[in-house]
Amino acid sequence: MYGLDFKDPANEGNNDDGDGATNLEEYDFDTDPTYYEVHLTVAFEWDIDWAYRLGVVKAMTLASDFIQDVTDGYLNFRTMKVVDWDIDHPADIMFHDGTAWNSDDPIWPHAGGHITLPRTWQFFSPWDGTYGNVIAHEFGHFGMDLGDEYYDVPKHDYPWYLGLGGPPGFMDNQDWVSEMTTPIDYLLWSPPPDYGYPYHYTHHNSESCWETFFNDFANRRWFDLNHDGARDITFPMGYVAVSDASQPDMSIYGRFPIGVTLKFRW
Repeated sequence: MYGLDFKDPANEGNNDDGDGATNLEEYDFDTDPTYYEVHLTVAFEWDIDWAYRLGVVKAMTLASDFIQDVTDGYLNFRTMKVVDWDIDHPADIMFHDGTAWNSDDPIWPHAGGHITLPRTWQFFSPWDGTYGNVIAHEFGHFGMDLGDEYYDVPKHDYPWYLGLGGPPGFMDNQDWVSEMTTPIDYLLWSPPPDYGYPYHYTHHNSESCWETFFNDFANRRWFDLNHDGARDITFPMGYVAVSDASQPDMSIYGRFPIGVTLKFRW
């Protein structure tokens, strides 16, 4: 299977693993061509203490594992560098000094040109697993071009309290599902009475999240979702998401190394 080219400047023009990307190109990306590593900058509006710092480490690590799971091993966070709030504004992730209690709050978790996060979200802090899931969801918007699937157009939240939520995916509810929706999910799901299709589906040419992710990354990453050793040119419509692809035993597919850890730069 395809792996990381040998990082030797003397061989920078070579393509040692035969994937079409030179050693130098892969060195610049600091990544194996079969999966994509993300380098993030983070800024805080206040001087954080050690306890909050450790909480952020935990939350970002959980979010990276979550993203690696939902992408079936094709993407994770590699580094998180803390930068100055004023000088490097905006960072990829901006932590605001405050508590967000409802979605009308301007520091409620959301993503646009960057990810906005509050110091605490309702009763949750970075020490809670829920916070890491929220970061992963917002990165779905920011880094993967995914829309929400928990409401339709025009923005009516699905009545999940009646057991009638959106299609099963982390852009519907990141606390219930750690997968991206596939075409099969949309075939098996239909909107509740008087509701339409999800925002993501409506604004992405009737695509599931997996299709959008594949189409956005396929021109720069090697996908082999069929596990046949050949590069996928189009998304396999019958694809079934792999359960818990963040676990080391998934390395048998050759898509990511065992024990990838997120590096922090303070």
